[in-house]
Amino acid sequence: MKKKLLSILLACAMVFSLAACGDSEEPGGTDEGQNQEEENEETPEGEDTGDGEAINLTAAWWGSQDRNDRFSNAFDTYTASNPNVTFEFQINTFSDHLTALSASAASDTMPDLAMLQTDYLKTYTDAGKLVDLTPYIESGALDLSNVSESVISTGEVDGAVYGISAGNNAAALIYNKTLLEENDIEIKNLMNYEEFMDVCREVYEKTGVKTQFDNMATWLEHLARENGTPLFDGNALGVESADVFLPFYEMVQTGREEGWLIDQGIQTSNGTATEEQAIINYSSPETQSWCSFFNSNQMVAMQNSAPEGVELDLVTMPCSDPSKAYYIRQAMCWTISTNSANIDEAVAVLNWWINSEEANGIILGEPGVPANTEIANYVAEQLDEATAKTFTFVTDVVTSNSAAGDPPAENGASQVRDEVANGICERVSYGELSAEEAAQEFFNQANEIMANSASE
Repeated sequence: MKKKLLSILLACAMVFSLAACGDSEEPGGTDEGQNQEEENEETPEGEDTGDGEAINLTAAWWGSQDRNDRFSNAFDTYTASNPNVTFEFQINTFSDHLTALSASAASDTMPDLAMLQTDYLKTYTDAGKLVDLTPYIESGALDLSNVSESVISTGEVDGAVYGISAGNNAAALIYNKTLLEENDIEIKNLMNYEEFMDVCREVYEKTGVKTQFDNMATWLEHLARENGTPLFDGNALGVESADVFLPFYEMVQTGREEGWLIDQGIQTSNGTATEEQAIINYSSPETQSWCSFFNSNQMVAMQNSAPEGVELDLVTMPCSDPSKAYYIRQAMCWTISTNSANIDEAVAVLNWWINSEEANGIILGEPGVPANTEIANYVAEQLDEATAKTFTFVTDVVTSNSAAGDPPAENGASQVRDEVANGICERVSYGELSAEEAAQEFFNQANEIMANSASE
């Protein structure tokens, strides 16, 4: 069974493009990690390695240059206090990160600490590649006393904890506040689909600036949740009819027909990195989007890359029922590889990351609101304007207008999100599929992929 799951990892690595939760960002460089071939004996007590023995840990993540700088500085700070512990970094775009991680899993050379999203947890846990952190939590070596059960549960698979949130966020409509204010265009939280399209029309009529859709799987996930079901339910979609997905594809089709949808060729040529999106990377109104749909924490990287004089802000994505559709999500979680020769030290690093003011004073909420509530309050007092907006959005807007998140999806979900959802939306934007055809195509392909992944 594990060999089959590893083949899934390698197969999935070939189809990753723009992540559905929109977390593909600029690479900051790559440093090859040290292969760990020694067998591990897990010791939940997390005993101190203060004997001075030299330990090298490899940490792998994806991100913007801003994230890369903050994360590497944080790890360097850990080394300053623990000179026997050094780090090597494996930094990539999101898709390249997943490709490299799946390859290292297949060859038993995974990095000691690796960042994942919840959609990918089950594939790795079923293959026996991630450490069950439950014993370390129970012993106190990994102190989660200031982390809520709802946040802890986002890293659970089959009742065991395999991932610890590196930051919490929510899906967001990030928009060019300067452009809208200069043209007296109003936008608000908790818009429905028709209200959103009215804004798209008004922006286009007044400025010629268009609208770009991204984070396609989150749109479809919200529609499923509004219907009272998760997007994925076991080895199938949670919905019983393709009609549930029609509102999204109808918006895309309407935008193409009315002219306010950005040309798909522009979106493709810009690339998948956060900083390359048309909200901040453009040469004319025809190549510009007034908005982008990413997770809330990614607004910081966008604002840092925005043209001088452009201020960004964020509101909720359009929904017919935000209280059902919305939930607080992990931006990403840290996991520890069963291949690691230094699991105890990796746990100690993770514990420091979650609970220390020292670490979080450097990271400053870049990946989202810290999981530790006391640390979140500490960080909130030090934030720049852009990051403060994302904290307020999560804590003051989304938290009171959301429901519980869905459990980690079964194998196959990542392919549905990253390949199928994006590919079908692209075909609608080119006029190759009608909204009705697209909804049915997504329904059929997604169910087929989920069913096939269960039988492998």
